[in-house]
Amino acid sequence: MKLLAKVALLWLTFAASLSGQDVQPAPKESAGAASLYRDPQKAKALAIVLPGAGYVYTGDYLLGYATWAGTATSLITGVVTYQFDGCLSIDFTRACKPPPRWTYRAAGILLIGVGAWIWVSSIRDAQHAAERANARHQLRLSPPPQPRDTLPGPRLSGKIELH
Repeated sequence: MKLLAKVALLWLTFAASLSGQDVQPAPKESAGAASLYRDPQKAKALAIVLPGAGYVYTGDYLLGYATWAGTATSLITGVVTYQFDGCLSIDFTRACKPPPRWTYRAAGILLIGVGAWIWVSSIRDAQHAAERANARHQLRLSPPPQPRDTLPGPRLSGKIELH
């Protein structure tokens, strides 16, 4: 339990170090202000190193944590299940008659495969997450639409005249 708490604390510290510390100007299509730019290649590299780190880098904190937790849980549970011998008896006086071991090995391999699939999927999606974060940020920086001057009909001035 202490090990799990230390790993979670380490991951949260790592996630906090990634959150918005990388500010670079975006490629400018128009004369706009500098914006946050999330590099897709950096997001992919972080996702390769640690599952979910690419999502944390792009600002998807909940998805990053879910990816990390799902990958770690699947891999650890898969290894434990693969090595399980089938005897979990508190009464040590009786001999254990375990079921066939291949069932535990197959379940362990399946769980390890699920963990690997989650990790690989997060690596593939990290680049797209960076592009989505850049698009969201660009929308926040774009100016609101201006009222049109060429509306049909009579012009109204701000003055009220009474006759």
